[in-house]
Amino acid sequence: MRIKFLSFVLPKKGDSKGETARKLISIFSFVVLVICTVLISSYYINSYLNDKRNKQLKSIYNNASSLSESGSRNSKYPAGMQQNFNSLYDANSDIKGWIIIPGTVINYPVTETSDNSYYLSRGFNKTKDKHGTLFLDYRDNINPMSQNLIIYGHEMQDGQMFHSIRKYAKADFYNSSPVITFNTLYSNEKWKVFAAFIANTVPSQGYVFNYLITNFSSSNDFTSFVNEVKARSLIKTSVDVNPGDTLLTLSTCTYELPEARFVVMARKVRKGESLDADKAVINKNHLDPVKPMK
Repeated sequence: MRIKFLSFVLPKKGDSKGETARKLISIFSFVVLVICTVLISSYYINSYLNDKRNKQLKSIYNNASSLSESGSRNSKYPAGMQQNFNSLYDANSDIKGWIIIPGTVINYPVTETSDNSYYLSRGFNKTKDKHGTLFLDYRDNINPMSQNLIIYGHEMQDGQMFHSIRKYAKADFYNSSPVITFNTLYSNEKWKVFAAFIANTVPSQGYVFNYLITNFSSSNDFTSFVNEVKARSLIKTSVDVNPGDTLLTLSTCTYELPEARFVVMARKVRKGESLDADKAVINKNHLDPVKPMK
């Protein structure tokens, strides 16, 4: 039986050219099918495992006490670190905070290391993972805070990581989720979104707006930066931003231009300020990603 089957699928002496071609095409098609099946299975398995790992991390974070430790602290933890980060810090001392965006799956740890490439291809446990891990720009500090905290994450087609921040291109989504939570090791903070825009990163395509500034040399530089961000924003919000405010920038890939980025910017809620935000509208006259400010 096996010999008959092999003679049917494998070329043999005496086969006509047509029969040989049929068998070769069948073998090639089968190999392609197997490869595609393996790749598709790998994609879904990796997606499932990444989601499972992040849900486990979320459970650890949510179940930890938010109260500060009393008495002497364990010297292995940074002075002043909130106790609810202890277990995450034990698992990975690169942990710097936790970000939550209502109406999305974004409920993830944020790391930081000495470069902006390590966590592009590694999970929170530091093993290779196409989803990567959300991470702060290596130039940023959280204690004291840099003026612009920049968090990077992949735009994964399975909807995970920073895929959902592109929803801020629509005023309706902003109106339902105008406030982001980003808690650091040292403080719990809310952030009001004030802009969302597409950034060109390739000089040959046109003007490149440098939104990756972590600290500003003067109040004028800060104000000019914010004005340009608002001019490029796809939505208009009523959130005011002043020198002395701290910014939060979320950056991921987008595909309107080669190597473009979708950027969401928020500012830290001021002490005593309401979390309420007026409704946003579409900015019909937003500045083109490849054009400079006039």
